[in-house]
Amino acid sequence: MTYEFYKILHIVAIFVLLSVSAIIYMMAGRRDIVFSGRSRFMGILGVCLILILVSGFGMLARLGLTTTMPLWVIGKIVIWLTIGILPAFARRFQRYAYSIWFMTLVLASFAVALAIYHPS
Repeated sequence: MTYEFYKILHIVAIFVLLSVSAIIYMMAGRRDIVFSGRSRFMGILGVCLILILVSGFGMLARLGLTTTMPLWVIGKIVIWLTIGILPAFARRFQRYAYSIWFMTLVLASFAVALAIYHPS
């Protein structure tokens, strides 16, 4: 598969991940309603996380960065793991769901900056 395919898959999966996580955080922050579709959205979130990981490593393979992993890639993996864990914290600490959503946006923005500037 081409680099462009991996890049489009990566960007679409990130867009869906942020959209679904916004729904999860909004519903976690509301105590007056029962959120019955949470497991469905968590499944979509998991699929998006896997697609982001696979497409990211596909792009690295197309760039020829398979032998050594640059520091910015390790940073993006740490951010990916953190964004994957945050919905569980939103469920546990419902009072801070909106703050956790803001933290997700900040982490995603930092991941974009790492991808664009490739700091060494």
